[in-house]
Amino acid sequence: MCPRECRSMPIAPDTKNWFVVLDEPCTECGYNAEQIEITDIGSMIRSIVAEWPALLDRPDIRTRPNDAQWSALEYTAHLRDVFQLFDFRMGVLLGPPGGTFPTWNPQAAADKADYNNERVTEVLSAFNAAAISLADKLDSITDVDLSKSAVRDDGQEFFVARWSKYVLHDPMHHLVDILTGNTILDR
Repeated sequence: MCPRECRSMPIAPDTKNWFVVLDEPCTECGYNAEQIEITDIGSMIRSIVAEWPALLDRPDIRTRPNDAQWSALEYTAHLRDVFQLFDFRMGVLLGPPGGTFPTWNPQAAADKADYNNERVTEVLSAFNAAAISLADKLDSITDVDLSKSAVRDDGQEFFVARWSKYVLHDPMHHLVDILTGNTILDR
């Protein structure tokens, strides 16, 4: 399981408003929502997911490269949860008018699940299943669906058109996080 040293490194909670990536390119990973076609998002997620097992084919997948980054396994477990959450939220967005969904605390989810001590095969299996389910849902979006919306329990309204583009940022961003971390670990 996770060596003692990887458990002792706390990661500062992320307080950034990531929805800014819908209006300007991400300065950390280069994601640019304006260049993404909604009709391509499902296949883009499938493409990223197909390459993911290679990222975990290393002996150090539970090792954090520094004090500010999770291990490759932690990022994968986080994305599994993100895909499951986004799949649920997309279902609410595409559902009957007046839909709502709760806020989510990713750090609390990570702490509760103890990502770095999960079984790799189980994480990867659930990661794949959640990503494919979300990709299928994204593929089903029609022009009529783009203006549908739902409200998060904090009052923020989300529309299918913008949410769809937001969904793709997480896997692309964490792919860069893992590749950067692997480069550090390879030194």
